[in-house]
Order: sequence, then C-alpha cells, then structure tokens
Amino acid sequence: METDLLEVAGPFAEPHYTVGELAAMWNLSAEFVRQIVQHEPGVTEWVRQNPGRRRYRVLRVPESVAERIYRRALAKARNEAPRGEHEKRERLSEPAKWRPYGTK
Repeated sequence: METDLLEVAGPFAEPHYTVGELAAMWNLSAEFVRQIVQHEPGVTEWVRQNPGRRRYRVLRVPESVAERIYRRALAKARNEAPRGEHEKRERLSEPAKWRPYGTK
C-alpha cells in the first residue's frame, strides 16, 4: 500500500506551471509559450469538448520541463550570438529593480 502512494506522488512532487505563469516569468505572450510547450515531452494536457462547441485545452508544465525548455533557449541564444554579445544579453535579460518615479 505504501508503494502505491509513492508512485502516485511522483507526478505531484514538483510544481506545475500554467501557460500564463510561464509567459509572465519569461516575459513572452501566452500564445507563444503555448506553441513552445504543447509538444514538449512531460507536459500534461487535458482536453474538453462538448458536441457542437469549441475544444478547450489545459496545459500544465512541470518545473523540470520548464527549466529544460529555458536552458535550451539560452544555449541556442548563446551559440547564435556574436562573440561577446551573450554577456551583454545576460545583463539585459536580468530583471530591472523597480524604483518609484523620482528616486535614485
């Protein structure tokens, strides 16, 4: 009985993100993120369709899959960047610290 519980807990052991959450984290549109993750191994998809109605898809992306996609995109960007450009891109991609208007 104990092993059955451990097997079920496996998929729930890590956080899962929605397309909207990943889009906000990566500063991309939800539609673009949906296109990136929809055929990725490990992504969970639920489909609901009533007769005569449109189809609804719900995608959930495990944290490990999101990290894999992001690391792959970073590696590709580094390989395609001219020499020295990837350091500049990394500095620009870091989130800016928010300060109220008029403060230094």
